[in-house]
Amino acid sequence: MNLKRVVVTGLGAITPIGNDVPTTWDNAVKGVSGAGPITHFDASKFKTQFACEVKNFNASDFFDRKELRKFDLYSQYAIVAAEQAIKEAGLETEGVDKNRVGVIFAAGIGGLHTFEEEAGYYAVHPELGPKYSPFFIPKMIADIAAGHISMMHGFHGPNYGTVSACASSTNALIDAFNYIRLGMADVIVSGGAEAAIFPAGVGGFNSMHAISTRNDSPETASRPFSGSRDGFVMGEGSACLVLEDLDHALARGAKIYAEVIGGGMSADAYHITASHPEGLGAILVMQNALNDAGIKPEDVDYINVHGTSTPVGDISEVRAIKEVFGESAYKLNISSTKSMTGHLLGATGALEALFCVKSVEEDIVPPTINHEPDDLDENIDYNLNFTFGTAQKRTVNVAMSNTFGFGGHNACLVVKKFSGKYSYSTVFYDIIKRIKFLFSEKRELYLLFYNILGFYPSNIDLYVEAMAHRSAMKRDANGKLIDNERLEFLGDSVLDSVVAHILYNKFPKQKEGFLTSTRSKIVQREHLNKVGLSLGLDSIIKCSSIMPSHNSYVCGNALEALVGAIYLDRGYEAAYDFILRKVIDKSLESFASVEVNYKSKIIEWVQRNKTTIDFELISTSMESDTNSPVFRSAVVIGGVYVCEAEGYTKKESHQIASKKALKMLAHDADLRNKILLNEQ
Repeated sequence: MNLKRVVVTGLGAITPIGNDVPTTWDNAVKGVSGAGPITHFDASKFKTQFACEVKNFNASDFFDRKELRKFDLYSQYAIVAAEQAIKEAGLETEGVDKNRVGVIFAAGIGGLHTFEEEAGYYAVHPELGPKYSPFFIPKMIADIAAGHISMMHGFHGPNYGTVSACASSTNALIDAFNYIRLGMADVIVSGGAEAAIFPAGVGGFNSMHAISTRNDSPETASRPFSGSRDGFVMGEGSACLVLEDLDHALARGAKIYAEVIGGGMSADAYHITASHPEGLGAILVMQNALNDAGIKPEDVDYINVHGTSTPVGDISEVRAIKEVFGESAYKLNISSTKSMTGHLLGATGALEALFCVKSVEEDIVPPTINHEPDDLDENIDYNLNFTFGTAQKRTVNVAMSNTFGFGGHNACLVVKKFSGKYSYSTVFYDIIKRIKFLFSEKRELYLLFYNILGFYPSNIDLYVEAMAHRSAMKRDANGKLIDNERLEFLGDSVLDSVVAHILYNKFPKQKEGFLTSTRSKIVQREHLNKVGLSLGLDSIIKCSSIMPSHNSYVCGNALEALVGAIYLDRGYEAAYDFILRKVIDKSLESFASVEVNYKSKIIEWVQRNKTTIDFELISTSMESDTNSPVFRSAVVIGGVYVCEAEGYTKKESHQIASKKALKMLAHDADLRNKILLNEQ
């Protein structure tokens, strides 16, 4: 089967270095640390007294008091990040089928704080008996964030949470990616959230000697790949990515940040918490991701590594990278953004995937901070580019995100710059179609439309319907009238969307007024009719030989129906390509140029000379070869006939006649004097 392409159309984040995506990304590029003293509880008796907490988050800004009782802090973070991404992706607009929008949202732990509060109360006061909140279980469970997001937005597609420790949200994204490319959903809101900086979380990791105890310098405690690293720094928050079927995204005119091209998963099968010392699971997961993406190691420009700043984990990951990438490992950039954000546990994969998306979008690699040149580990190859200290500008076409979790769970996601061009599989598909259609009973029809479209149709009947005007009274085998009006309606919408998308990308500095005006010129009936004629649609349209004036743009209408047929037959990308080649082509700049309004100029001349002007419709007729109406209008100034001209609309005839009149007035002094004397 042909797998669908999957793109990222929305981003959301609430993190230790920013409460939205722009702030988070800006601080990541600047190398800002999110670490500081713990404020969620009194940590003075703990070995570790600092963490990377979310800052200036006020739940009452997002939830009313009654609703807030239902949400653990991790769910609050998830809902806020998802809201940002959903809003940015425009998923609440009309036309989105919410039955095909899902939510797959991860947590490595879930509602730990809720568990502490509820279980702790009974532990301290057993004599009072059990007094558990009815919200205890639904607040605590790790899947509930996904449920809340779907309920708040009415998304009825696949809905669940993934749990694989620190790989959880990468697993969620890979699941979302697979559901969409298999055609089982159009859109999936995916990511992860975590809020475990509470006594049980900090104490539990302290007892394992997993987290840093550098209390004297929290901001520099997370120092991946440095010799003095002593464990990770706990983080919290949420990140969300909206993954979407490419055709669906283009049809909506959605902004596309990047394309997801592959995902890999593996298991260390070695130890409950430690990674394999030789990085065997990490090697396998990166190889699996590269194979799934269909790319070579040398194609990767940037790896956002798991890089937690633990003594064993950093070494094994470096070994794995060198094994998988060979000499190419020395040409790519590596960085651990955990040096700034801390380790968000189950949410870390989503946040680091977001950083990869922004990296390929903006061609910049965020740094690994807190490394000193003389702070070396003899087991780490410092000839690799760890992007120490400051962000680096470079072309980032492909980025990879690694996440490894307790239990030996490994997950890896690959993203690349979005390109609207066809893949090799599409070209191969066209070759097979060509061979097949050459031996079809409808060979002549296929060849006819191939010459117009540049590809062979899959459903030839759609294109035949697109060329059937209702005036022809054409009927199918069951006697049902066939006409192209429904396809025309669909094609009109697709045209508007595609042209708007092209103009938005082509003219990034132009304002809404310019874009709207230029789009109107491109999709106006006169232009579409000319394009239809240039494609030869007039020779294949089935219509009555006598056409009323309101149907005179039959070729333009058929062109819209043809676009609708392409959309239904081959998807939005094929329609996009056809419109770009056939409707816009090399004429885009002329459409975008400032059009001179000659009618306004002639009226200005009249006003300056204090006289009058009239535009008189002299005649209307039908052009024999195109069945298009022709309007002839005259310009009369100060009661003096000046000139006349023809156009396919009254407006066009006025414009052409005005241009002609201005030229005559500029060069004919006798005419000017006659008008002015006649007015006196």
